[in-house]
Amino acid sequence: MKTVHFTSGLPRACSTLLQNLLAQNPEVHATATSGIHEIGYIARDFFETEEFKTFKNPLDGERQYHNFLRGGIKSAFDGDTDRPVVVDKCRSWIGHLDQLFQVFPEAKVLVPVRDIRGILSSFEKMRIKHPSRFVGV
Repeated sequence: MKTVHFTSGLPRACSTLLQNLLAQNPEVHATATSGIHEIGYIARDFFETEEFKTFKNPLDGERQYHNFLRGGIKSAFDGDTDRPVVVDKCRSWIGHLDQLFQVFPEAKVLVPVRDIRGILSSFEKMRIKHPSRFVGV
């Protein structure tokens, strides 16, 4: 049984560095930016289906959805690692903390923070080095 935690933060706030440091612990599997959040987000379409509307009590459908997410996420990581602790990284977790804590009430969410001036400076350096990436279409 894995313990799952999460990392979420703004770009250029050192979340990759944090994940790399966590991964040095032999008990921790720390992901690069993963798609786990997006899979759950797509599954939210369940609430708009005719099948969801058949639940007499909508909370039963919500419980089933949360159980599906919990089991799916844990199963996905069971296939990735034998390490007992997983820290999944995705910028989108921070925008869905209410749902995250319904699925994993004991989870910790690591949110690296960096001074906004440092973030903007980093983006400016990237823009100068690779100007074609920042040209609007």
